Amino acid sequence: PADGAFVVSNRSRSRSRFTFVTFSGAEARDRWGRPFPRGRNRAGDGELSDVTTFVVVVRPHSALRIAHFDARHPGADVCAFPMETLRRPLARLQREPPAFAFPLPASHGPYLCTQGVGGHLTHFFLESYHSLDFRCGLHTPVMSIGDGVVKEISEKHTCGGIHVSNLRTWNAISIELADGFVVEYVHTLPDSSRVALGESVRTGQVICESGDIGFAPEPHLHIELHAASDP
Repeated sequence: PADGAFVVSNRSRSRSRFTFVTFSGAEARDRWGRPFPRGRNRAGDGELSDVTTFVVVVRPHSALRIAHFDARHPGADVCAFPMETLRRPLARLQREPPAFAFPLPASHGPYLCTQGVGGHLTHFFLESYHSLDFRCGLHTPVMSIGDGVVKEISEKHTCGGIHVSNLRTWNAISIELADGFVVEYVHTLPDSSRVALGESVRTGQVICESGDIGFAPEPHLHIELHAASDP
């Protein structure tokens, strides 16, 4: 609109849809002209910037005005993902998992769980529903929660912060546990892996170090669980 309002619409008549929207290079303001809080973002090349990011869920056949933004401002930019259908995940895994060890050492705690299963920031969609976030400092040792085999290692990325582009870029280690589950440790520091692909690991073994890589408002460990039959 001419008043600079940014509107997200959902044309579906039956499904709620969601997206993530980041405003950068200029302030996003509310209806009274007050600026929304901004958070720090670090690009892959190390460049720092202040951005405002919204998690937007729109009901069927509705439109939501989320902010006023002057896109004519030099350097102003809006980045958003295409709208996706909000699907209700299973309330629980296909079978109950056994008890697991804690992934962080007691000596570096205590730890605050900042987002739980189905959390409304980034755990509300199918891919990451069964996840937990633990606030911890950079370089905190991350330990295997069970016996298993290392299936995947990604540790080349360096970006961090709340820009939506970081949602598709992260570091992680994936381990298939002996009892039929796959666990992923996400936001880990680059080149911090202490294991190799195909290596067998034991409960409590240090596998890497925690970080703030990817979509991470602060340093933390994101840990998520999947059935190995449907990772």
